[in-house]
Amino acid sequence: MESLFFGQVLSIMTLLMIASLAALLKKKIPLPYSIILVILGVGVGLLADNIAGFEFIKHFQLTPEMVFYIFLPALIFESAYHLNLWHFRRSFKNIAFLSTITFGISLIVIAYGVHIFFGINPVIALLFGSIISSTDPVATLALFKEIGAPPRLVTIIEGESLLNDGMALVTFGILIELVRNATHLDGINTIISFGSQFLYVVLGGIIVGGILGYIFSVLVSQVKNSREIEITLTIILAHTTFLFAESLIGVSGIIATMIAGMVIGNFGRHKISPSVQEFMSHFWDFAAFISNSLIFLLVGKEIVTRFTTLPNISIKSVIIIVTVALVGRVISVYVSVPFMNLINRNDKISGNWAHIIQWSGIRGALALALLLSLPTWVPDRDLLIFFGLTTVMFTLLVNGNTIQWLIKKLKIQAFSLADNFEKHECKVVIDQNILNKLQSYHDNKFITKETYQELRKYYKKDETKESHFIEKLIKGDQIEANLYLIIKNHFLGIERQTFQKLYARGEITERLLLILLSNVDEQIENLESKQTIRIAPIYFISSDNQLFNKLRNIKLIDNFLTKRAYQEQTLRYEMYRARIIAINKVLQIINNLKTNSKFVRLEELKKLTINYELWLKKAEKKEQDIKKHNPQIAYNTELYIMQKLCLQKEEIQINKLLSAQILSPKVAQRLLADVQERKISNQQLICMQNLQC
Repeated sequence: MESLFFGQVLSIMTLLMIASLAALLKKKIPLPYSIILVILGVGVGLLADNIAGFEFIKHFQLTPEMVFYIFLPALIFESAYHLNLWHFRRSFKNIAFLSTITFGISLIVIAYGVHIFFGINPVIALLFGSIISSTDPVATLALFKEIGAPPRLVTIIEGESLLNDGMALVTFGILIELVRNATHLDGINTIISFGSQFLYVVLGGIIVGGILGYIFSVLVSQVKNSREIEITLTIILAHTTFLFAESLIGVSGIIATMIAGMVIGNFGRHKISPSVQEFMSHFWDFAAFISNSLIFLLVGKEIVTRFTTLPNISIKSVIIIVTVALVGRVISVYVSVPFMNLINRNDKISGNWAHIIQWSGIRGALALALLLSLPTWVPDRDLLIFFGLTTVMFTLLVNGNTIQWLIKKLKIQAFSLADNFEKHECKVVIDQNILNKLQSYHDNKFITKETYQELRKYYKKDETKESHFIEKLIKGDQIEANLYLIIKNHFLGIERQTFQKLYARGEITERLLLILLSNVDEQIENLESKQTIRIAPIYFISSDNQLFNKLRNIKLIDNFLTKRAYQEQTLRYEMYRARIIAINKVLQIINNLKTNSKFVRLEELKKLTINYELWLKKAEKKEQDIKKHNPQIAYNTELYIMQKLCLQKEEIQINKLLSAQILSPKVAQRLLADVQERKISNQQLICMQNLQC
């Protein structure tokens, strides 16, 4: 027992060392990281089988349970946590179509091919089709991150993969039951049973994931500035959701984990302490790295193990099964995309994008796990495993290695004029900052004159070169329209940053932050849209409203409507105040650009100045209207915001004094406890005034 445990631990450490070497190797070999891992995994499998001293690696094997309950929850949660909800919502029709209709077409085409060419039972063929129709575009997505592919394309492929995995696992489970009860199949009743079970598993997964995601978002909000606890809660959420949904409730664990990750990654992200958010992202990136590394190494090792134990199959059969799998993906994508574009005219998928989506249908860990989990009583089990392994291996090595060539061929990553302008402008700003820093070091005699002149000569030359390139771009006819969009996009980024800082300081609520950020995201996607903020209707307290006066006779309704009116008008006041602060920040930067930037035309800045000044006047007028008609609400809201801000400043100062060892830990704890008591007292007062609760 001890020897087995030792072998497993040593195997894990060895595989992690190989994964680290693969990451270093990737810098010298133009192959996707996941492909390098699979190839190294094959090498590890051959070593373990043929060379003495490496037998211990056999102790650590890829099992379905390991994939389902350890690796898969981490990978799904990481992807869902980082998934941009705005992009996902905008492309949801396409993602849903790809993960359902496209998945179904692929399943049927592959099942038909397997049945026709190999004479496999239709239900067994459908079972195989559900396994091989699951996609794992890890190599494609990793490449997209490196080249900066369009965010919407990344979201479509990643969203399809997440939902597709859920569909594959659900369909696989249902078809296994059909195979088990093959003698009891009853036409229409079987179809009804299949449909109802499918809806239960999918909808149940959505509900379970949403509820657990919300619960853990609330729990995270109760923990402040404790990265260990906050990260631990997300780990518990990722794996507990999968286990709870899959094993206890009997619904889709993949879909539940995906929804939970999206809830805490979007709605719950702002509840995570600002100091922890970056660390949280790095942690889940690391968790995904470890999971992917071990999975792909073990996939390569498992392929060696399985190929040596499975029956010999002719080369012709291998070519046929690979062709069937590829044709299934081709037909499903190219048949689906035109229908998707008809249904969703405002969010069409281009032909080039369709090619990338089709070729990114790599089969990976989930397909392998489902193959290995096939019960021994399934007919033609060994043949199905061989066919599946062949398809997984081919798509990993061929699709994974050629996707980069296809992306370059289709110019998916090609730089636009706007990208070029942004790149060279950024270089100029960097050069100028370094020159200023060198000047400061020289003036303060931190460096010698010779060192200063040598470095200054290099960066001054680079700044001149980049400046000339930008001036050449500006003189071109095509840059004029792009220049305005570049500047507007930059200012929208400043607005986003300002809103996030206001929330971090407690000056706006999370509800308002989500509204403002959603609006900014919408404008970034469509820079020509108007500056509008969508907010729920306000129930004004008016003596002229007859319906309101009648309802006020009912005490419960009167209390609810009064509380609702206060909350909505408080939200409005916070919104106009936040808009005023953000717009003033943008106008300040515009004034700096007018005097300090030689690359931005005054015409664009004047146009933007007029727009922002108009928005500022509207926001100020609406803020004044609230102060005029509801002065108590305006006063209470402003007082509450400033009290929170002052208390936060107190906390920051106490922690700074503690870090500098000017305060002892005992005194600092007493002062921080006093601040916390006043925070609670202020919150209770606001609740009594029906403003925030």
